[in-house]
Amino acid sequence: MMKKSLILCVILSLLTACSFGPGKLPPVNSYLFAVKQPKQRAKPLTKSTLEILPMQANADYAGTEFIYRVKGSRYLSDYYHVFLVDPPSQLAEITESYLENSSIFTYVSSEAVLSKSFEFILKPSLQLLYADYRNPAKPKAVVAMRFILLDNDPYKKKIVLNKVYSQAIPLAAKTNVALVAAWNRGLKNIYRQLSVDIRSIVR
Repeated sequence: MMKKSLILCVILSLLTACSFGPGKLPPVNSYLFAVKQPKQRAKPLTKSTLEILPMQANADYAGTEFIYRVKGSRYLSDYYHVFLVDPPSQLAEITESYLENSSIFTYVSSEAVLSKSFEFILKPSLQLLYADYRNPAKPKAVVAMRFILLDNDPYKKKIVLNKVYSQAIPLAAKTNVALVAAWNRGLKNIYRQLSVDIRSIVR
């Protein structure tokens, strides 16, 4: 389990607050993911359907604050640069829309339908999400997700995919705008590879 440096967090917050003078706090900057979606095809690859279970997340990355890895196992939380919506909730929506637009399945849903039995079930989870500043000259945006795909055939009921997809994207600049852009690029690569893998399994 990751250990955050509480002392450094406090010092960073105090220094940031002091720079704005007594009684003044720096503004909170909010961000959202923006992952480019694939162009939906007229006809899906298969007649199979997919249910996506709720997004799980490592507790260290389930909150809204940006996380920075600064040295070894030392991390910082940034309370002035945050996600407008927590990452698991954002990624749940992105996962559903991306796989729907990938035109692999005839029907994709993240909500259980009592009257419907899905041929496949996907279990997604967020494993890592932080900025790697251990080498100040080469900062990177790190993101990793695990996807488990279950063949829900009553006579099979087996896992057909269990894989962690990880990305470490270099930042164009040491700014949080560049950090979010790099995360978006990493997520796009992850979802593209996931769709390729699923396509090869269900075709």
